Amino acid sequence: GGLDIFKVANIAGFLSNPSSEATIKNIGKPINSSSDDFAYFSDDASGIGYLSSNRPGGIGDDDIYAFNLKCLAILRGIIVDAETGLAIPNPTVTLSNSLGSQLEKRTLGEDAVFSFDAHCADELLIKGEKEDYLINEIRINVADLTETGFVKIPLTKDKSKLEDGLDLAKILQLNPIYFDFDKANIRPDAEIELQKIIAAMQQYPQLKIDIRSHTDSRGNDKYNLKLSERRNQSTFKYIVEVGGIDTSRLTGKGYGESALLNECTNGKACNQEQHQRNRRSEFIILSEN
Repeated sequence: GGLDIFKVANIAGFLSNPSSEATIKNIGKPINSSSDDFAYFSDDASGIGYLSSNRPGGIGDDDIYAFNLKCLAILRGIIVDAETGLAIPNPTVTLSNSLGSQLEKRTLGEDAVFSFDAHCADELLIKGEKEDYLINEIRINVADLTETGFVKIPLTKDKSKLEDGLDLAKILQLNPIYFDFDKANIRPDAEIELQKIIAAMQQYPQLKIDIRSHTDSRGNDKYNLKLSERRNQSTFKYIVEVGGIDTSRLTGKGYGESALLNECTNGKACNQEQHQRNRRSEFIILSEN
């Protein structure tokens, strides 16, 4: 890249005898990146070190990064057809940090296999794309994988037309979008699902959706309506600000407990699973044209 960090072998011998040979080697990824990497320091005993870099995904310009040399990993994987399990030739894979900032994007070969250098403390997003397939993005905690962890990213054939009135969340098979009790902020697990909504809207530029937020029946009716409206606004804001989706493509409303899917109305004894069915976010397709 720009500035790189190099390793010098036999430095002690070279300093004591300048006529001796010293080998200089670029230490490569993930310590070095395509940007400027410098001001390296590491402790041999612990393996812990620090470096400065202006690589993508930072907070400012030149940021300080910590690493552990004893905890570097290689993240390998393959993009496959969800139905057949076979490799999808020449897909695109995108690696992003946990906040969604793109780190690297590649078009893969016929075998659809990818390999990224990573650190065991990394939390990464890996997105697979291919024409005629729905985009799929998964979140990976590198620490949960083996030293050479292998990941499969299944892509589902885009068999269904995105018709008006369908719930995009069901088409994409999203996990439930949870909020903390009495809160409206977007949780990290909800971000994973909203990133899939964003990816679909980026894939289909004419797609417009109506975000519908619902609560269960527990609590005051008026309060639940206001809570659902706050959660709806948070969801709307996330898709616009993080996904870069134009506000003209989105509408939204909080419905409180006015559209329950079962008999768990006020005063009815229901278990958590029954209440959870009513706490939901819907992403209703308004137009694909």
